[in-house]
Amino acid sequence: ISDRVTPGKYYMYDSTSGTLSMGVATVTPATFQCNLTFNTQTTLGASSPGQLTASFGGAGDIWLAVNSSSNASANGLYHSIDSGKTLTKTAFTQAFAVGVGAAATSSGVSAYSKPAIYTAAIGVSGYGFYRSIDNGANWVLVSNPLHLMGTVTQIVGDPRTFGRFYIGTAGRGIAYVDSQ
Repeated sequence: ISDRVTPGKYYMYDSTSGTLSMGVATVTPATFQCNLTFNTQTTLGASSPGQLTASFGGAGDIWLAVNSSSNASANGLYHSIDSGKTLTKTAFTQAFAVGVGAAATSSGVSAYSKPAIYTAAIGVSGYGFYRSIDNGANWVLVSNPLHLMGTVTQIVGDPRTFGRFYIGTAGRGIAYVDSQ
C-alpha cells in the first residue's frame, strides 16, 4: 500500500514470514523507469495473516490487523507512526480488519483532528466493530451482536463522512454502517 502523505513511499506485509517492509520508489523521468526497493522494518513471526492500511493522519502512520490461528502471540491490532520501525500493540486480542476514515471534525479538541480508525476485532466488549477518534488511545464499540455480518475481510472508513464505514464480507457482499 502507499503512504497517504509521502509520495513514493510504500508498505508491504508478508503474512507468511510476518515481515513488514517499507519501500521507496525512484523514478527516472527520461526513461519512465521506476525502481522500488523494500527494506524490512519489523517482523512479527511466521504465519501471521494480517491486513495493512495507511492513515492520512501523518507520514509513516500505518495500522496492521493480525489474526493467526498458528501464532496467537502475534494476534492483535498494531499501530506505527514511524513507517513500521516500531509497532505498538493495542488492547485487542485479535483483529481481523482495519480501516481509516474521516476525522470527527465537530470536536474542538485537537486530538480529534486525526482520522477515525475502524476495526473488526475482539476487544473488552467482545467481537465487534470498534472506532477510535483519538489515534487509538480509546475505542468505542459501534456494533451490536445482531449485525456482525459474518466473516469480515475488509473494513474501510469513508474519507468524507465521519462515522461511516464499509465492510467487505466473505459471501455476504458489502455493507456500510453509519455509527455516529
